[in-house]
Amino acid sequence: MKRLLLALPFALISTGAFAQDVPAEVRMDMWCGMAFQIVVVAPPDASPEDLVQIDRYLQGAAALVERATLGLTTAGLDAPGIEAFKAALLPVVTQQVNGTEEPEFSPEACTPLIEPLLPAEPAPEPAPSSETSSSAEPSSSSAQ
Repeated sequence: MKRLLLALPFALISTGAFAQDVPAEVRMDMWCGMAFQIVVVAPPDASPEDLVQIDRYLQGAAALVERATLGLTTAGLDAPGIEAFKAALLPVVTQQVNGTEEPEFSPEACTPLIEPLLPAEPAPEPAPSSETSSSAEPSSSSAQ
């Protein structure tokens, strides 16, 4: 019985039960959002600037998944249906982005979806001033 329950989400996604109810653009949003969440990781030697960019893309990926989740709701899926859809899609996306299967969508197709959802880049830090605050101002009074 447990095997049947575990196989059910995969059977639903592969037989098209969800595909009939989920608009293609919603599926693409979910696929691309999950793909970015999988591939955007911080290497151990990431610079602070790299970490800022990684965080921006993770936030954008989360926003893309949220947009897809709202699309699933609009398409008529309830909370359990949405979770089943995500649970069935995640291993598929993982296999595809890790190169064990042909990806459903390319990076070129996903990038334009995430870019408008990225948080603004932080303003650059101002350069340290070369002036010192202990410099004395010239005196305007003259000794006569």
